[in-house]
Amino acid sequence: MRYLLLLIFVGLAACTPQDSSQQIIIPGSNEISINFSASLLTVEEGKSIDVTLKFGKTTTKDGYIDVSYSSDNAKVGEDFNLSPTPVSNMITIDYQKDVDEVSFSILTLSDSDTDEESILFSISGASENISFDKSNDLSVVIEDHSSVSSDQQLNVVTWNTEYFPKNGTTTVNAVRDIVLSMDADIIAFQEIAEPDAFEDLATSLPGWEGVVYDVRYGQELGYLYKTSEITSFSSLSVIYNDDSDAFPRQPVIATAKHKSGLEVTLINIHLKCCSEGESRRADASVLLKDYIDQNLADKNVIVLGDYNDDILNGSPFSNFIADASNYEFTDMDIAKGSSAYWSYPGWPSHLDHIMISNELFDNWVRTETLRFDLTVNNYDANVSDHRPVETTFENQ
Repeated sequence: MRYLLLLIFVGLAACTPQDSSQQIIIPGSNEISINFSASLLTVEEGKSIDVTLKFGKTTTKDGYIDVSYSSDNAKVGEDFNLSPTPVSNMITIDYQKDVDEVSFSILTLSDSDTDEESILFSISGASENISFDKSNDLSVVIEDHSSVSSDQQLNVVTWNTEYFPKNGTTTVNAVRDIVLSMDADIIAFQEIAEPDAFEDLATSLPGWEGVVYDVRYGQELGYLYKTSEITSFSSLSVIYNDDSDAFPRQPVIATAKHKSGLEVTLINIHLKCCSEGESRRADASVLLKDYIDQNLADKNVIVLGDYNDDILNGSPFSNFIADASNYEFTDMDIAKGSSAYWSYPGWPSHLDHIMISNELFDNWVRTETLRFDLTVNNYDANVSDHRPVETTFENQ
């Protein structure tokens, strides 16, 4: 495949090509249903498009907009991916009170054929909490990132796979299929119960390498990385090997270099769970910050994993949050947003985080929760009780 044709339906006009800087206005209406026109974009494979729905004024209540898609010759996971994760040919974009825009992303995937596929998008519904009138039109801004090569993007995922493999070979096969459907370059895993099974997983993924570190208490930490994207990946090491109270599982560090030249230092963590572990998580946060401040002050640091707590004000990680000039949780908007996008849906709560140092602030693009539990049968029983969280960086 060389190109994807993206048709974004948003008003009452004939189908015409649109420049990425243009806006298309939906006339105000008191009706929830919306009529559409089309914007046609030709997008090369391996590129991304952001579609932002801008409201004429801030919202007064929480709500959502549904965006449907259809195609005769393009498939999710093979030809393109969407964020938020689609369910039954539709994505639901939740929004909160006091916001004036929402967005979704389209990533076109690379393959070996030369076909041109097309995808048709339309706004198919909205919650009763949003209405449009002549003073509150809805505009759609289509931002084409095709000028940014996918070769310059590094995609990093954190994923607690809950005592991998929780259902034996069924789990290994399911995780393999999910990894193949991700647009990931590096995946940091927590809760690897059987390293041999993790090795089997890596072997079943052509073009991937897997490494595991034997941490305390049999819930190992490891990484998968794509060899076509990652030009070097260091040996694994741990810190705070003598402090099992703050770190029941030692943080596992690796340095990886992307083919774009971007080099990152990854710190994979799995902190103590539950209410009785709150003070231990706070101690771990202090020690982590001390280590980074003293040893990695000029490095591109990513601290990712199962933090086993939220990151809102008052959390055990308030020391990082307070130092906003040096650290940022890239998933803070997820934590503050709808529970539909939290990483631990069974509770629900948001426990899996990706924090970066200020050296990466300008490189960071986006972070999202990958809701495979909505598309993979028996996900909780066969895969995990956690969802993966992915973040994207661009080399500057």
